[in-house]
This record gives sequence, C-alpha cells and structure tokens, in this order.
Amino acid sequence: MDPPHLIKNIRNNLKTHGFTLYEQPVLWSHIQQFYDHDSELPIRLATKLTKRHIELPNFAKLKVSLAVQVLSHTVAAGISTMVSFKALPPDATATAQFVEKFDQLFNCFNSRRFNSTSTMAHALTDKSGLIQFLQHTKEWLLQLKCRNKTQSLPCLEGWLLSISALEQLWSDLSENFGFRFLLTSRLNQDPLENLFSVVRGKGGHRTNPDAKEFRSALRQTMVDSIMTTSENQNCEKDLATSLFNVHHIQQNVMEPQLTNIQREVPCSIRTIMSNNPPELPGSSNTEEAIIAYIAGYIVSKLRSKICAVCVEAISSQRDVNGPTHTFLVKKNFMRCDKGGLQAPSASLQNLCHNAETIFRSAIEPSTHISGLRGHIIRRIMEATSDNIPATSCEKCNVRRLVLTLFVNIRLHHHLKLQNGVLLSQSSNKAAERKAAIFRHQ
Repeated sequence: MDPPHLIKNIRNNLKTHGFTLYEQPVLWSHIQQFYDHDSELPIRLATKLTKRHIELPNFAKLKVSLAVQVLSHTVAAGISTMVSFKALPPDATATAQFVEKFDQLFNCFNSRRFNSTSTMAHALTDKSGLIQFLQHTKEWLLQLKCRNKTQSLPCLEGWLLSISALEQLWSDLSENFGFRFLLTSRLNQDPLENLFSVVRGKGGHRTNPDAKEFRSALRQTMVDSIMTTSENQNCEKDLATSLFNVHHIQQNVMEPQLTNIQREVPCSIRTIMSNNPPELPGSSNTEEAIIAYIAGYIVSKLRSKICAVCVEAISSQRDVNGPTHTFLVKKNFMRCDKGGLQAPSASLQNLCHNAETIFRSAIEPSTHISGLRGHIIRRIMEATSDNIPATSCEKCNVRRLVLTLFVNIRLHHHLKLQNGVLLSQSSNKAAERKAAIFRHQ
C-alpha cells in the first residue's frame, strides 16, 4: 500500500482500537474531546475539523483528506494547547505526539515542492534531514503497539517497508543516476490514478479500454490539453504540468477579482485572541491563545508593508512562553527570527481583543447588510479609536491595516461556520424528503 492508504489505515485503527506509545495511551477519545471543546468556541483552534472527520459516516473512511486533516500539525498543536490549559487530561500529550509524528511522516512521502514551510514537506535531498528523520521514525514505529491486539498491524509494517524502500530508492537515484532531489509525491498512486481517470473519461461508456483505445484516448487528451478530474475525486491533484487544462482561461475571466488582503487569508488561519486585555464575555484561556495566534499572524503579514517604526510598534521581542502564546508557539513551524509567526505587542493584542468583542456583538444583527465587511470595520474603528499601537506613524495607518485583516479573517471563519450549518440543515431536509418518498412507495 502507498502512504495515502496507510495514513487512512492508521486513522481507522486509532478510532477502532487505539495505540500504546512508551506505555502511554494514544486514544481516539482524546481527539473526540478536543473536537467537542473546540467546536463550542466562537473562534476555533482546528477550523477544518468537522463532525464528519470524527463520526466518519458512509464512505468517509475512504477519503484521504479526512484522515490527513485529523492527523495534522494543527490538531496536534490544538490538543497540546488544551492539555496546557487543563481542558484535556495530561495523558492526551501522547496522542498529540502521535498525531504530530504521523503528520510529519506523511509529509515526507508527499513532498510536492523543493522548499516548503511545512515540517518535513520539502523535497528529499542529501542535506534535507529527511533520511535522518525516517531512520528515527522506524525506531519510533517499533515502539508503537496497537491496543487489544497481540500481532503487529499490517499498516505499521507497511510504513516500515515504505520507509526502507524510500531510503534504498534515494540511495540508488542519488549515487547511480545523479539525482539532486526527489519529490516523493510522485511515488504515490494518485498521479497514475488521475491519468487513468482522464483516459477512462475519454472512452465514453468503455470503462475498460484495450491498448488501442487507451492510446487513442491518451493522444486525444494531449491534443485537447484537458487534464481535469472529477471534483469528487479521492486522488490529490498531482500538479502535473505536462498536460495543462484549459479551464484556467475561463476561470481567469469568470472569477471575481480579490483584494490583496483577501488573497492573503490562508485556510489555516481562521482564529484570534490576546495577552492581558479586558476579558471577553465568556472567554477562555483557549480563546485568548487563539487571538494571540491571530495577532501574530497579522504581524507576519504586515511586516513587509509598513515602516520599521510601525513593525516595532506591533511586534514584541519579549518572551513568548506565557500561557497566552501557547498555541502560537506550538503551531509555529519556524522560529520567529527565521520568518515564522511573530509575537505581537501588548498594544496590538489589546486592539485585536477589543475588535473581537465588537465583532461578536455586531455580526449577528448585521449579516443581512450589504457591504458587511466595511460596516464592521467602521464600527470597530469608531469604538477603538484609542487603541492605536504605541509609536506607530500616521503614514502607515497601522490600525486600519490591522483591523481590515482581522475582520477578513473573522468573517471568513464565521461565514464558513454558518454555511456549514445551512448545508447540514439542507442535507437533513433532503434525507427526510427521500425517506418520505420511500415510505409512500
């Protein structure tokens, strides 16, 4: 089995049996408890995690993306954060370490670019450190035991075989063929399955073409330059450039133009909070850590757009080991001085904290208003006129930049949650209609 199938098997065995790591329990219930706590927060640690990830209904077990999003760096950092705030039991630390390790291991086998900000997701080279990590991981996997099972799991043996195979392949390619790097995602089945799905789609009703039909369909695909797969595919896009699709021509014409700040809101950023500002109504330590994380993200995005004086005003060089910065530190891939998230200043945290208070009071009664983003920004600007980061200059207008980015992040997160609720309600109504039809039949 290739790594995408192995990571699904690891997730399934974690849910069914659980593991033991160095005599410490690794349990699905820890992830369940984390999701239960996180989903109740107005702003969340793991925004991609949904009920579907936890309950795995119908064919959800077959989706690689769901397994990868559960066994992810964000979930590991979130569990560790809640353990530090005593929202989860101390033994959940082993589960966080388990999740983090498999996130890094899967990244090793799914590198798509030479450089990557994600841990272990860069190309395999002699100096990348991946070989050393894989050697250490083999020893770690030997210490991992499945609960209620006396025999070793096939998926654990599969990971050990995959690691050994990758080590031997790289040794052969680098020594005998002069390879300088290897993008390991090319070794998975997805690129091949994507090609076969396109060729099969060219065959019309012939789902099993013979050699002649396959060659003809492949030629037609290359001539048409259409290399697209179904939106409901279970294969990750392989970034192949040999056969470009022509959909980008239509998309460039039809897609609305986004502002620079809208483009800068990544799917991993959907959260916010602060250090020692006044308490939000019903706020928790976890929410405070989330706002500090968002404030750090805002600093990292604005550093290149404002002057040095303003950068100093919104960032902090002080110690970030306090409880408020727990999630920021655990989530950060890189050191702050190497381009990672930055520690926000106390004044910036106060501004974000007060902005969050106003956002929560303004969003529900204003959802129907045209120009919602501008309306909320104006309300926050009026209410936080005194919360200007110390020593910032008027030319950069730091407060407006901060609040614009802050509101974009919060709106994206809030509307995503609302859309999820509406979609769930719509699905339930559709299921009820189908059930009613079947009952009458």
